[in-house]
Amino acid sequence: MSVSLAVLLQISVSVQIADTIPARTPTPLVLRATAPGNTAPRLTVPSAAGGTITLVTDVTRIGGGFGQAVATRETRYVLRVESPGTVQLSPVVATLGAEQATSPAKIVVVQPAPVNSVPSIVPRAPVSGATLVNFYSLVANDTVWAGAQITYQVGIFIDDELRGRLQRNPEYVAPSVDGAVSYELPVANDFLPSRDADGRRYRPFVFARALFPIRAGLLTIPPARLVYSLGSAGTVFGRVERQTTSTRAEQIVVRELPIDGRPKDFAGAVGEYRLTAVLERTNARVGDAVQLTVRIEGVGNVKLLPAPRIAIPDVITSVPVETIAVDSSDLRVRGSKSFRFLLTPRREGVVSLGAVEYPFFNPAQGDYEVASMPLGVMRVTPGSAFPDDDSVAVRAELPLEPWQSASPSDVTERLWFRLILTMVLVPWIVLVSLRMTAAIRSRSRAGSTPRAHRMSAVSSGADIADIRRGFLEALAPIVHLGPDEPFSVPNVVQRLRRAGVTSDAAEAAGAMLLRLDILTFGGSGSADAERVQALATESLAVHRQLLLESAPSGRRRLAGLSRFAVIAFCAATQAGGQPRAFTDGVTEYRLRRYSEAAVAFANAAAREPESPAAWLNLGAAHWMRADTAGAIVAWQRSARLQPRRNRAHSLLAGFSMNADIRSQLAPVSADTAWVVLLSVLALLSVGGGFMWWRNRRVSGGALFVALTMLVCAAVLTVFAQQSEDAVDLVVIRQDVAMRDEPMLAGEAGARARAGEVGRIRESSATWRYVIVSGGRSGWVESDALRSLAKADGRDVAKAEAHIAGESPAP
Repeated sequence: MSVSLAVLLQISVSVQIADTIPARTPTPLVLRATAPGNTAPRLTVPSAAGGTITLVTDVTRIGGGFGQAVATRETRYVLRVESPGTVQLSPVVATLGAEQATSPAKIVVVQPAPVNSVPSIVPRAPVSGATLVNFYSLVANDTVWAGAQITYQVGIFIDDELRGRLQRNPEYVAPSVDGAVSYELPVANDFLPSRDADGRRYRPFVFARALFPIRAGLLTIPPARLVYSLGSAGTVFGRVERQTTSTRAEQIVVRELPIDGRPKDFAGAVGEYRLTAVLERTNARVGDAVQLTVRIEGVGNVKLLPAPRIAIPDVITSVPVETIAVDSSDLRVRGSKSFRFLLTPRREGVVSLGAVEYPFFNPAQGDYEVASMPLGVMRVTPGSAFPDDDSVAVRAELPLEPWQSASPSDVTERLWFRLILTMVLVPWIVLVSLRMTAAIRSRSRAGSTPRAHRMSAVSSGADIADIRRGFLEALAPIVHLGPDEPFSVPNVVQRLRRAGVTSDAAEAAGAMLLRLDILTFGGSGSADAERVQALATESLAVHRQLLLESAPSGRRRLAGLSRFAVIAFCAATQAGGQPRAFTDGVTEYRLRRYSEAAVAFANAAAREPESPAAWLNLGAAHWMRADTAGAIVAWQRSARLQPRRNRAHSLLAGFSMNADIRSQLAPVSADTAWVVLLSVLALLSVGGGFMWWRNRRVSGGALFVALTMLVCAAVLTVFAQQSEDAVDLVVIRQDVAMRDEPMLAGEAGARARAGEVGRIRESSATWRYVIVSGGRSGWVESDALRSLAKADGRDVAKAEAHIAGESPAP
């Protein structure tokens, strides 16, 4: 008996699935393993070539009998096979410690998919006879990836009795869903099975719609409405009732596509796709175009599939022509999208075409995949000369700019500028300070006279209440105490310390005030004249001490401010010498190693981001290595650092996408504008001082002219500083599609070309809303942009060095 029990309770594993399944239909797949004890075995995931297996549940149960526990693990999957034929499931291995059990391989026959299979709402809707019209909606999944399909189904279930009372066909009002692209799905309602509930037979009528959310977050599907008219049973001219019913609102959580593992060329394709590529012919001549057709086929939103990226050295690739075919025979949107490219070789010989790669996100697996297909080689014979060859060999080498010490930017930090500004402003500051001091002294004398008189009157003879009142009036201007403001002794002591009084004097004043409060309100009776005179003399001494200690506080603060002004006044910027990277860049450039020269000049610009020569030479190196966008980025920064006498302006003038550069650049640099403003201030200061010295009255016309000059100089300074800072300006680093939402699943609109200058209007995580010339706008990933902001110069230079080091010159 023990032997048979041991054999019975060994590890066992089983696989349950139907022998025949329909294509394109999710089919349950159950794996079950048992083992003695309280620990369930581990199960491997089977594989099926040509099919997709998705996990549903994984449950462990503990049971048994005869005094021994048995652990059972049951894992449920869903198998979906797209094409009819046969599918072999790999063996499943159950492991528990050192023991294993293996199931045999299983072959499943896949039959052709039914046309418009039965929607899931038909068997799942809670049809009841208690409801007049059964009207329900259903969404299969409440959490999906952005760009993946959501199948929204609405079912109407009407019995035969109610059908006879309908005066006309019901009117179905579909909900309008914001934030999703929708497709109506056809359903063969004439072939749907009926439902029986409460002794009645209900015939279903189903509406189906495919939704593709374009952004992450919470997607809300408003209720659908059904309007129908009912009459009395068995009559034609009876009363007609018009009624309305609606479904519940549905909410789906849309997850953003993961960043980890995202391929570099991923452009937002979401679904399950395969790729085929057909080259028209493998023999060509220089200058003759050859057609390449790339076909993307599978399940997903095929209408919004982006074009694959085709980049072949020595071959010009045209803009693709697109053809779309959508298959509506199933509740899942599927189809194909073909892209026809024209490949024009530029040199003779054997040209390697490489492979076409198409990255996409598979929502069923929750991971990125790359479909690829090799193109082989193309044998190119001599032909007509290619006029648009922009290779390095036909480019005239641009001259380099000699090093100039980090641009004369930020003139406001230079010593001579601060000296002149001080000479211009100090006389007027001194004049205003003297007048303010005189006014304060006059008010002090006016206010101190009655207080001194009061204190002297108190000292001559009064009661204790008068001494307290006079002492408070003397403290009021020192501690800024209002006439009716409530106070406490600790509060008065704290305010005295803030006024610059020492701790001992403040404590003495607090003690005096406390004694006067006790004697005044303590009910101790009247004091003799000698005691009153002593209190008056002591309070007067405390008040004089407070005046002596609080008066120098203003002088101490003025001295501290003066020391700070002297330190700030003496600070000046120091210009560095020519960096070693700049010398290396010149050497590499003369040796025609343009990629190495670009890296060296980018490092020099990273060290001295305000040097126009470093950026100008970096642009020349990028231009010689056929990187036009990189050249425009560098020349734009150089032109902003040095608006006058800079070859970058003439170099940028040849690009049509930068025709608006004059409106984006100030006519002078920020330094020149500051000097102009300083000159205007000096002129007005000297003129105003001369008029004041001659005791002449300034006319209204002269004052208007002076203010106009000052405002114009200030406006020029602000405009020049903004042009140099270029906070919201960017350059498009690579050709990119501008999307209507800040996510890869957003619908692509206009395209921005590499080298175009744009302006940022809004930011969201790693996306920027950019406006370029021609009114084109949309969301672009920040990796495709290069900032023109002065503060970002170091980061831009490092990024350009990284690009030049990764991609050698063609």
